[in-house]
This record gives sequence, structure tokens and C-alpha cells, in this order.
Amino acid sequence: MTLETAPSTQVLLDLEDACPGVLGEPLPGSSVPFWPQVRSAFMFAIMDHFFATTSVPKSSSRVQIGRRALAAFGPSRRDPRWLRGPRPLVYLTSGTTTHLVNSRTRNWLVGDFAEAFPRESVILQSAPLPAQLPAFEPTRSLSRFDLRAGVRARLGRAAATVARDVERMVSEYARLLDIPIAEDRIRAITNSATYHQALQPFREHSILKMIDRLDPLVALIQGASYGTGSSLVLALKRRGVHVVEPQHGWIGPSHGAYNFGAAMFEPELAAMLPDELLTFGEYWSSGIRAPYATTSIGKPHLEAMCRGAQAWERRPQEVLLVSSVADPGEATEFGRALADALPDGWTLRFRPHPSERVVVRDRYAALLEHRRVALDLEHDVYVSLRSSRVVVGVASTVLFEALALGCRVFAVANAVSPYYVGDLFGSLVHGPDSVTDIIGNLAPPSRSVSRETLDALWKPNATQNFREWADRRLQTTTSG
Repeated sequence: MTLETAPSTQVLLDLEDACPGVLGEPLPGSSVPFWPQVRSAFMFAIMDHFFATTSVPKSSSRVQIGRRALAAFGPSRRDPRWLRGPRPLVYLTSGTTTHLVNSRTRNWLVGDFAEAFPRESVILQSAPLPAQLPAFEPTRSLSRFDLRAGVRARLGRAAATVARDVERMVSEYARLLDIPIAEDRIRAITNSATYHQALQPFREHSILKMIDRLDPLVALIQGASYGTGSSLVLALKRRGVHVVEPQHGWIGPSHGAYNFGAAMFEPELAAMLPDELLTFGEYWSSGIRAPYATTSIGKPHLEAMCRGAQAWERRPQEVLLVSSVADPGEATEFGRALADALPDGWTLRFRPHPSERVVVRDRYAALLEHRRVALDLEHDVYVSLRSSRVVVGVASTVLFEALALGCRVFAVANAVSPYYVGDLFGSLVHGPDSVTDIIGNLAPPSRSVSRETLDALWKPNATQNFREWADRRLQTTTSG
């Protein structure tokens, strides 16, 4: 199955294929090209131009921020400053890809990999450590580094000069694009980049001091292709560290963070991207355009959950509707129509996007008041999937995962469907008037998705694949 490139991604590719020299320029006083560091911010702005979304703003109270800041300067035995090496494998993650196992928090993205090399590995996450202890003990949070860096950045005196330089570069990038971007969006990109530039020297100084103590050979960095941490990627490479990104979600020809134009293949810009991307399977590896290598590994957590999944006929008579975030009103209308049409004995479970959980009861009040709709707040999506007979959603990795877990899957049509799901799930469902297409097919999944296709999506034996890859990589790095 071949997917088209979305027009939003094509705008980025066209800009980089034109190779304007400004994309390789650093900010004054810096030796690091600036474009990769704001590329993803422009990617999201361009996507919003073509495909309007309704995101949920993130917020923290001043009390929370104050408490964290005080804690950041206090003593803690889990402060990453106390880590010592050597640790050949370092994992830098968001800390949000977690689930609970025996009352401990486990990172499902890299936990299996770290556990395969327990003495060689350490997990460093951006999010604060939760109340539950981590399942993999050498897990530390970088949030203390971030808060300390934030305080020091605010005490700095170079902010005004940095802001002017950032504004000039961001405005020039916006001018070169073939589409108009609203002034308030350009201002938001400028403000965010200005803060990041002020924070970056302090944050990276702390992280690199720790890295020098750990002396890693390989760093696996979640989201390294997005570019916001590209100066850190470059600094790690200069230290001889092999930088790798583990795939964490959907990628393909329409994902702007994993498709690059000619300028990003130039050595000075390619050096700010990872050396290698570890994917879930060959399906994902073959769908991107990037200057780095791809290696199919698989997804250990999904593989483990598949082994424990019940047969389709033994699962509750439930349909799982997965939120796409994009349009709450549209999702509510569709969900109510689907719930109304379900046969007796069936229930619709609505699963909000993680970013919607704190506001879900307000955001989807009209859907949740329906007598046949239940709210799904299970932390681990795979627990929800393997107890569902049918899964319905828009453009989401969850749909692909549901195939592996033996669910009947229906993809709902919207503006991005042709670029994200194609025809893998059969005919698309077109809005509330087409819910009968689902109701008439509440049956076990067909055999239209072959074993070969599933293995291309989710390569089998993921942990063993990683173990073999890491053994080769560590030997190569050591001998090199």
C-alpha cells in the first residue's frame, strides 16, 4: 500500500528542496544551524493551515510550578547528577509512554530494551517521576535539570538580543513558505524559540556533564527527528555517541518530522538528526524520506499484549471509539449516532486522547450523557484494545495496533485519511450517516490483512531483534 504525501508536508519538502542558504545559518553567537530547531513548530503551523485541529492547551498552576522549582534545588537521591557510568546505553524519553506493572511505572517504549541490558542501561525521562517507583530502577527524571535551567535563564541578561535574532530568522522562514501563516502563530513560534534558546545552554550543560560521566556508546532519543533537541543530538555525535531514535507512533510520507527536503541531507544539517531510526516494522521504514538509516525492530509491548489477548468471540460486546482530538463536535455527533444504532447488548466505549483526559467530561459532555456510552480511562491502550471486539477511529496508530490485537477495525474518513490510513482498513466510514456500515459488520475481523502485512507492520521477536542489533552496535562502536 502506497500513501500520498499530504500537502502540508509537501510545503516543507519544497522549501528544503529549494535549498535556501538561510536554512543553514545559525543565530548570531551560535555555531549551530537554527532551522532544524524550529522546523517542527513550522510543521505544526502548516498542518493547521491545511487541516484545522482543536488541540487541548497544557497548563500548570503557579503553585505547582513553584513547588517543582523548590524541589529542583533540594537534595534527592534520585537526582540524575548522582548517576555514574559507564552506561553504554542511555535512553532519553518523554516519560509519558508508561503503564503500571505490579504497582510500578514501566516505560513501554524502551522498557523491554533496557531490561535486555540491565547493567548497561539507564532511562532519563523529561517528565517528573510519578509516585509509583519505576519498574526499571535506574530511571531518572531530567525535570530537575529543566527547572534549574529555567531559573538561570530568567536571571540571564541576553534575552532581548536573542529575541530580536530569533524574530528575524523566524520571519524569514515564514516569508519563504508558499502559504500564509497567521501573525499570532509566527509570534508564538518566536516566543517559544526565544525561551528555548535562553534555556538551552544551561540545560545542555547539565545533561552533557552527566553524559560525560555515563560515557555512553549509544543514545536512544525519543522524538530526535523533530529537531527541538537537535543541538543536543549534534553535541552527542561530536562526543562519538551513536544517536538513535526509537519509533513511538505513526510515521509515513505525510509526517513532516520524518520526511526531509534536499537541504536537510546536507552534512551540516543532517548532523543534527539521529544516525538511525529503529522502527516497528518494514512498513514504517519504507514510508519516509530521511538522511539516516532505518532498522526494523518491532514493538515489544504490543507483542506481549497480543500473547494475552482473548479470542474475539470471548470479548465483551463493545465498540471502542478512539478520539482524534481534531473536532470534538464532529466526534460527539458520530459517537451518538453509532451508539443509537448498536444492537441490544452492545456498548460504545469512548477513549479520549491522553491530552483530553483532564477536560473530557466537559469537552464531550453530550456524548458521555448517552445511556449506551461508557468512558474508557484505562491507562494502557492495549488493555482496552484486547478487550474490544471492534475499534473505530480516524488517523491513529491505535488502528494499526488494533489489527495486531485481533480487533475488527473501521477507519472514519476525514481530511487526512487518504494520507494516513489509505485502504488498509477497507472502505472508509463517512460520517454519522454511514454508521450502518459498521453495524452491519460487527463480526470477527476478515482475513484481508495477511500475516505478511501484519509482520511488516509489527516485526515479530522485537526484544530479540533489539538485543542482536545492540550487540552489533556496541561492538562496532567499541572497535571503531
